[in-house]
Amino acid sequence: MLHIGLKIKEVLHERDMQIVSFAKRINRSRNVVYDIFERQSIDTELLKQISEVLNYDFFKLYKYERKTSETDFITGESLVDRNELNELSLKTQIQSLQQENISLQNEVLYLKKILSLMEEKYKQK
Repeated sequence: MLHIGLKIKEVLHERDMQIVSFAKRINRSRNVVYDIFERQSIDTELLKQISEVLNYDFFKLYKYERKTSETDFITGESLVDRNELNELSLKTQIQSLQQENISLQNEVLYLKKILSLMEEKYKQK
């Protein structure tokens, strides 16, 4: 499980930014910053602000964690990959149905023309 506070602390040190400076830039006290380092979860608005200050997309960590943790219990197959395949399959099915719909519409038009011609021929008799 992702510990966001530790990751923020790690990125802060990678950026070689002082805690006091970081605290000022996110409008928090130094003590609050130390508290953030201890958190396993964080408010999204605060995380957005921290991401901007540190120029690091912390939200992608959650996306990556979800992708790697969503696996089928029995097969071990990634559910995200399966979901992506299902989405692709659905798109293909939709396109196929749209093409079939166009074909059927054309067939209806053709049958209407035939019916019209037959009605004209019947009227001539």
